[in-house]
Amino acid sequence: MVKDRVKGYFGGVGRRKAREKRASFNHHNKALLRHSLLQLEGFEVARELSETKEHLATLYREEQKKSQYRSKLQGLEEDEKCTRYFFRKARSRQKPILSLYNSQGDSVKNSADILRAAGDFYGRLYDTKPADGDLATAFLEGLNRVIKGGESEDPEMSIEELTRAVHSINKQKAAGPDGIPGEFYQTFWDLIKNDVAEVFQAINRERRLGESMRQSTITLIPKKGDLKDLRNWRPINLLSVDYKIMTKALTKRFQSHLPTVIAADQTCSIPERSINDNLLLVKDVILHSQERGSPLGLLSLDQEKAFDRVSHGFLQRVLKKMNFPQHLINWTNLCYQNISSRVLVNNILTDPFPIRSGVRQGCPLAPLLYVIYLEPFLERIRTSPGIPGYQLPGAGGERLRVVAYMDDITIVGTDSRSITTATKAVDDYCAATGALVNRGKSELFLSGHWHETLTTSFPVKTETIKLLGITFQRDGGGSTSWA
Repeated sequence: MVKDRVKGYFGGVGRRKAREKRASFNHHNKALLRHSLLQLEGFEVARELSETKEHLATLYREEQKKSQYRSKLQGLEEDEKCTRYFFRKARSRQKPILSLYNSQGDSVKNSADILRAAGDFYGRLYDTKPADGDLATAFLEGLNRVIKGGESEDPEMSIEELTRAVHSINKQKAAGPDGIPGEFYQTFWDLIKNDVAEVFQAINRERRLGESMRQSTITLIPKKGDLKDLRNWRPINLLSVDYKIMTKALTKRFQSHLPTVIAADQTCSIPERSINDNLLLVKDVILHSQERGSPLGLLSLDQEKAFDRVSHGFLQRVLKKMNFPQHLINWTNLCYQNISSRVLVNNILTDPFPIRSGVRQGCPLAPLLYVIYLEPFLERIRTSPGIPGYQLPGAGGERLRVVAYMDDITIVGTDSRSITTATKAVDDYCAATGALVNRGKSELFLSGHWHETLTTSFPVKTETIKLLGITFQRDGGGSTSWA
């Protein structure tokens, strides 16, 4: 109700300002015509004509800046004119989806069928996935890093941490289903901060998010491949800004615990860690393998819809096994309890469908939750006797077995057995959680001298491979640009 009043108030302000602006345009255009006619008749109105032109120029400059802001095009010069090309380029960013494959694999072109195909696809994607509970338990039993002395109290969100969260919001991001942008919260924060804090306290007490916080709108970003196939689109959740404020505050709480429970070879979202550390390690093992002729196999895994296939049940079990504070587990439950979404296709929304799996891409907390969720699999690779890893000189006897940046995982093998063991671990993890590895897009890069026959279901490469976003070549060099 409060959000409706806010939207109503500012909608009224916007409509009033639009009317005033139209009236100002009309007034100055009429004055320009009148003064021009008077000048033609010999009257001395040069000063009035100049002032009217300046007023109109100011109004047009304001409209130009607003058009540039709405287009969200990068690299525009500050004084670039809003030409016909400019507006055509802005509109071209939003290409309509003209056809999609439905659940039967047929290409549909009718608007209603396209909408239905998108709703059906994401409704199935975010449904509960079949999983083997015994295999899941086996993965959890392998976790040894836990938080000691976890907090028993349930600290309320302070004004200070909420203030930091509010001012870290990108105010140019699109608003969520409630239509209230981040700029509103940043502009009026001093007036509303106590009320917002009380709302979050009530949510925590009642264990239930507000209606608009449980909803999201999915927008689709094209990737590579056949765009009739919805697997080649990246779903981004447009979430209400108050939900983002809440999860940004929770992100800071989670990050303080991650270095304890997440091993050093996972570098995403962990304070004081960088993907560059993993890139240097991978480059070193490739160089060392080529110089010494030592056999090396780098298995790069491509997970299909990795974020979207996260099992909520398995995630909760991992959080408990790692001994996260109960209040963080409770908040995570709230974030994924009775939530729903709709897909925006060609500016039309599908019917809502429930979200029973996946972490929301677009949520500040999602990368951290995914890193936690993935840790049991990475720990299986690290501790498996069948994967001895690659030992570098000067590493103090430590062996490199796996490197990861979120869902970008590279397993390090040195013989046929290690590749077979890694493949079995991948299959078990998929069965345990509902994850899905795309074998056709995953790759196995071989280096050094292999003296045994290698049987694998993954495509084998010997010249180049993309690992952690960088293309590595057989001579050990890497491309200088990020993919």
